[in-house]
Amino acid sequence: MGGKKLILKTVGTSAAYLACVALLNRDPVNQFQLLALDSAVLSISQLLLRERYQKERKFHFENLWLLGALIKYDKNKGSQLLQTLRVYLECEVSRLVDKLTLTAKMRA
Repeated sequence: MGGKKLILKTVGTSAAYLACVALLNRDPVNQFQLLALDSAVLSISQLLLRERYQKERKFHFENLWLLGALIKYDKNKGSQLLQTLRVYLECEVSRLVDKLTLTAKMRA
């Protein structure tokens, strides 16, 4: 590259690498440029995590609305419906615990 320095940083969230940010410089790379690159990568990661959180939150509220509608609609078969809902909610809680465990392992 004709004496140019190239530094690559990966952008990832929750064990998934999503992008790569590059810094190309003619002069030797200094500490300020490395910090600027780290800041850019962190900002992109935070944006991606925020978008993922908003999607998960929307999904959660849509499920709550659906569950509430089912309970109101089917009062005659309440015990059977509640059993089905309990199984569903146990699966959802298990899925969320798995996500939190994976996130904690990635941070360690």
